Amino acid sequence: MKLAITIRHFEPPEEFRGAIENKLKTCVEKYFREGTAHVTVSMEGQRYLVEADINIKGASFHAREETRNLQDATDSVIEKIGTQARRYKGRKKNHKQKGGDVPR
Repeated sequence: MKLAITIRHFEPPEEFRGAIENKLKTCVEKYFREGTAHVTVSMEGQRYLVEADINIKGASFHAREETRNLQDATDSVIEKIGTQARRYKGRKKNHKQKGGDVPR
């Protein structure tokens, strides 16, 4: 998965980029092998805004969270993306036809 992280208006801790990358990759790669992701983290006043856009073949997912705590915002966005990916994968899986005998 290709991942781009954009950070605006503040300088995060060193390990922040790596943590986002690892969490998001494990969350999405559980369901899909290929795709692109863009995460934007910005600070507006005293609040952190985290947005994530994930594009895979046939679908795209978007999540946004704004809180005073950077870690909470990041975790919430990753959880939302994971939920969307799981639901999408479930819908795709449930609509496949079963093999075997076809009633006539």
